[in-house]
Amino acid sequence: MAKKYLILSAILLVAVLALVSVSNAFAAEPCFNCMPNDLETLRLKNRTQGSPTWQDPISANPGDTIGFDIYYHNSSIGTTAKNTRVKIEFPTDLRTQIVTTGHIGCDNCSTKSDTGTINLSSLQCLNFSTKVLWYPNQSTQGQEVSATLSSGNIEVNIGDITCVNAAQCWDNQGHLVFEATVSNLSPSLTISTLSRNLTQGQTSYQDSISVSPSDIIEIRIEINSNGSAPANNVFVKATLASNISYQDTLTIDGVNSTADIINGFNLGAISIGQSRVLIYRVQIASESQFGYGTTNLVVNTQTSGDNVSQISDPTSINVYRPQPSQPSQPPATIYYPVSYYPAPLTISPANIAISSLVKNLTQNSDWQTFVETKPNDLISFSIKVSSISNLGIASNVYLKVIIPNGLIYQPNSLTIEGVSSTADIVQAINLGDFYASQSKVINFKVKVGPENQFSYGATDLIVTASAYNSYNNVNATNKISIIRKAVLGAATEIKTGLTNNKILDWIIIPLLMTIGFIWVFSSQLIDLNGWLEKKKKIAFESKIERLLKRKISKLKI
Repeated sequence: MAKKYLILSAILLVAVLALVSVSNAFAAEPCFNCMPNDLETLRLKNRTQGSPTWQDPISANPGDTIGFDIYYHNSSIGTTAKNTRVKIEFPTDLRTQIVTTGHIGCDNCSTKSDTGTINLSSLQCLNFSTKVLWYPNQSTQGQEVSATLSSGNIEVNIGDITCVNAAQCWDNQGHLVFEATVSNLSPSLTISTLSRNLTQGQTSYQDSISVSPSDIIEIRIEINSNGSAPANNVFVKATLASNISYQDTLTIDGVNSTADIINGFNLGAISIGQSRVLIYRVQIASESQFGYGTTNLVVNTQTSGDNVSQISDPTSINVYRPQPSQPSQPPATIYYPVSYYPAPLTISPANIAISSLVKNLTQNSDWQTFVETKPNDLISFSIKVSSISNLGIASNVYLKVIIPNGLIYQPNSLTIEGVSSTADIVQAINLGDFYASQSKVINFKVKVGPENQFSYGATDLIVTASAYNSYNNVNATNKISIIRKAVLGAATEIKTGLTNNKILDWIIIPLLMTIGFIWVFSSQLIDLNGWLEKKKKIAFESKIERLLKRKISKLKI
């Protein structure tokens, strides 16, 4: 009997411990603004009209400044909302009633959404500022952060929001305040980046130029405000390939400037119809920095404003390094019938050319020589190798691609002229012979590494493709800029058990506890059988006593 109770007790104990472990392993996901006493997620205020409270809906007139308050509170105890993003979506066309939608989302939770309505006296739209005030952890003093503005939405990443217990959940609540101006005017920018080779005496600016190592190049940037409203606080930045150096010669509208165009600077407001022209010089690296043949480099310019989303434009610079002198090559000889030609025709070996484009598949970008990505994005390369002679053969051509650390080549993604191949392009593949003017297109995919491989901000990686044979060696490069956004606010980790080690907390400790309980019962330190027998005896005696009392009462009657 004692053995039976011992087994039942052990089974019940193991079941309880298993339920505790499962509840730890499958904790609830973060939940924003899920408590009954939470504030409304999105509220509005007409600052121009001096509205004393946040409310929804509100009324506004042209020129009014509207505040948008988004409240957040992770109320799910024992969770951390990873990479929390606060966003407002808004229509971009003219309306008499504008309905905006506020969103709070994260990597491991469902999105919380709420709408806010603005009733207008005439057809208007909203022009948002990218400057946002953030009030974290119940702070009453806002700190200014920069938002990402694109067509129809504006977003801020505030990092991880932790809820260990009920008190901390309330301590970590906060809100963000966005601002927009009501207007029927919409700002817009265009940008053009061109270049010319000063060393070779080039007089006109072009979208793509040819240069030699060590040449001096002049870059011209023109930014135009072509919207119906001024572009405010216009920011401009240039990104150079690693083997191009800036020469500190910036002029703005013909006037020398000490502004740092490489790290970016504020150009100020650009009025409607106004153009700003920036010119600076760069130098190409020495020839030891390049392979033989042509290497394609890119200089890219980005610009944005408080009320205008970012745009960019590149200029291509093709660096040619000639082959060193080499022994004379025996020309190929083609023999025709004597009746056709009086003598054999000799054909020199053909030259080869290479070009390379890259596309961000995850973000569905266009094919270009330069691409911006995020960690874990999937990107695709398209390389074209060609024979550039109208007569002759480029024989035994190889293709090799150098992929830097941080990018992961995807096996089985290689195609040659649309046909899948198991060849290893990193070690070099043989493309065979190229006849006159023949081309071959090679495609493959690469995945960007996880974010822990990159620092916050931008990390530039260069992928180099080389096509070569016994007589030629040409190169093409693509720059991959990996953007890892810095999170705002400190991230706090939560404990997952006694030791914060899942193996110890969920397996080892429960197992040791179960063994301990079984040993206690089996060693008779706790006399379970004696306790049960004693209880049975008391119950039996109590029953006999009640029966005896009933019989005595009947005898008295």
